[in-house]
Amino acid sequence: MGPTKALLKDNAIYEATRGTLLKDGFANHDEVTHYVNHHYVVLPVHDNHGSPTVSSNTRTIACFDRTRFTKANGGAPT
Repeated sequence: MGPTKALLKDNAIYEATRGTLLKDGFANHDEVTHYVNHHYVVLPVHDNHGSPTVSSNTRTIACFDRTRFTKANGGAPT
């Protein structure tokens, strides 16, 4: 098991695999951040341009806020 992987769309958080609504009615990004920090939920990582980070097999990468991870080939943390 693990954290719920989720997507943010139209001020609401949806479960990534099934598309079921987890929570809606967020007024701004701070409310989303507060919710995610207090629940076992991860959102996709975005690059500096605001695009979701995608692995080599075209799957988006999700991780907890403020965490670092190493690449599968032993490369430097991203």
